Amino acid sequence: MRFSQHAQIIRSDEPFDADKFSTPSLLKEKFLDCKAAEKPLVLFHFVLNEQYNHVLCFTNSVESSHRLYLLAKQFDGMKVAEISSLLHTEKRERIIRKFERGEIH
Repeated sequence: MRFSQHAQIIRSDEPFDADKFSTPSLLKEKFLDCKAAEKPLVLFHFVLNEQYNHVLCFTNSVESSHRLYLLAKQFDGMKVAEISSLLHTEKRERIIRKFERGEIH
């Protein structure tokens, strides 16, 4: 397991837009290279031990998102929500507003 620098591939024929690809100054982004089977537990280890209070996790599928959500609900003190393309726009917006207000972490 090792930390890696985050890299984004931008096609050379596309104009570069620094605002589109820059990370807000208060946002901390981490990338951890580990075995797929270890990812959920490694994630929760860092979230709980580093005491992060606002975390967004991106997955590569709706199914992966749902499994991660179900696992996160098992941890005491974690207020979590699941957001995916399966939800109506209004529901996704409500979840995002709750996240912004700190009602979910």
